[in-house]
Amino acid sequence: MKRAVSFLLAVVMVFTLCSCSLFPEPSSVVEKEEDFEYYEGKNKTSSKSDTSSKKDKKDKSEGSVEVEVSDNKGNSSGGKTGSDNSSNSSGSSNSSSASQNGNSSSEGSNADFIPKDEPLDLSGKTVTVAVTEEPQYHTTSFRAMISAFETKYGCTVKEYTLSFGSYNTQIKQRKSTGDPYDICYVHGSNFPAGPQLGLYADLTDYLYEMDTSNFDMDKTNSFKWGIRSYGVCNTYSAYPYVFYYNKALFGASGLQDPRTLYNNGAWTWDKIFEQGKAKTSPASNVYYLSSNIVHTNFYGVSSATIVNGKPQLNLGDSKTIASLRLIQRIYCSDAIGKQSADKDSLAEFIAGRNYMFVDDSSKYPNIYPMAKSSSAFNSDPANLGIVPIPLPAENTEQAYPTGWHIAISAGEGSDPRIALTWAQFVSSYKSTVRGSNELPQADQALMDSIMEGTTVPNRQGVFKNGYTDTLTLYTQLTNDVRYGEDVNSVVDRYYHTFSQCIAYTYGSNNFEKN
Repeated sequence: MKRAVSFLLAVVMVFTLCSCSLFPEPSSVVEKEEDFEYYEGKNKTSSKSDTSSKKDKKDKSEGSVEVEVSDNKGNSSGGKTGSDNSSNSSGSSNSSSASQNGNSSSEGSNADFIPKDEPLDLSGKTVTVAVTEEPQYHTTSFRAMISAFETKYGCTVKEYTLSFGSYNTQIKQRKSTGDPYDICYVHGSNFPAGPQLGLYADLTDYLYEMDTSNFDMDKTNSFKWGIRSYGVCNTYSAYPYVFYYNKALFGASGLQDPRTLYNNGAWTWDKIFEQGKAKTSPASNVYYLSSNIVHTNFYGVSSATIVNGKPQLNLGDSKTIASLRLIQRIYCSDAIGKQSADKDSLAEFIAGRNYMFVDDSSKYPNIYPMAKSSSAFNSDPANLGIVPIPLPAENTEQAYPTGWHIAISAGEGSDPRIALTWAQFVSSYKSTVRGSNELPQADQALMDSIMEGTTVPNRQGVFKNGYTDTLTLYTQLTNDVRYGEDVNSVVDRYYHTFSQCIAYTYGSNNFEKN
């Protein structure tokens, strides 16, 4: 019966896909040249035209690889990195540590970048960089890094802020003008759509000819599609998830400070539930935790990811199941968070209706000014604290949960050497300037120390089958779990459609649950 249903679903998919594009993009496009108004000590860039050299790359065939599936068989690779020394995908970190991964066996070991054709000379050129409105790209330290690159290479960097929700669309439109962006910051959710649409340059041959020891090759390989590489990740290509917490609220409630508990080795999920059950008051609309916890990597496995060019679904992995049960405990059985998601969970936290809010560390520049103007924080940003998320004992590799990986890529049609030169510079850059709204030095040092260990993203890549995608399915699945449905039953119900999305995007029909 199950096979018959699967066959009928497949037939429906075929007819559906005939009338749908594989990766439909939003029609509204907003591109603006960054004017650095967000920066302290801002310095406007030159408006002269881009005269950097362009080089078209021929398409390469991708070869044949298989899709991997993990089905409740313990901890599979799940996209985990090895020794990930990273906490800032922009590269603007105070950490001076380099990646511990070194060269993978397939990369070259040359001391310096060996350029293809003539040597790369950026003197007098204008280099274009496409970022999003995310806060990490609008800080004093990121601007300082740009200035240092301009000084070293005698060029001008012109930064463009694109809408996060239509990033690929805007990259596509820029490409259509014949003047693609030289450097693109590609979020994991824009992959593999970007290379499938031909938006980003194939970097594979270039990576063979350069020293990759300063890159994190595990993260870099999550931007491979088949056997081709479309982006590189430096030592700051992910951000750790953290609890932002209201110190004033903790103090007024007589609760022990989370950071103090962490420093004393007493910060655990048991402590979170103990404090949460003592202070959560649904009648007053006050909850210990914010309503935005939907993370399935707390136990050390990504739910869906790309490992060395191969999609991998870990939805049925025992550690994904354990993370889903933790979500259910937070919002259902122990109810220390609001079961129905708030429309704006950050606003609830800033208003003092949550003790703690979960997001990655890159959001600090956005949250800082909100806390500064909030009476719930006594209008003092010093009351905005951060503390790491405790890792369950079952997370045996102590793989710390992070957000999506973010790669440095080259717009298709640009000279890929420019993006790779930028990536090399970023990988070894040491920030000497920080804005007042950036993480305090002690907090940044803590983030760096966290990322020196093993890390694991929540997920990587968005897969579509013509009528839905894995992001939509993920939201639906976690909602069902938080409302109390049996976790295993929910996973079983969604597993087949997740598999269809990956199989269709990947181009393989051999994707069955074991």
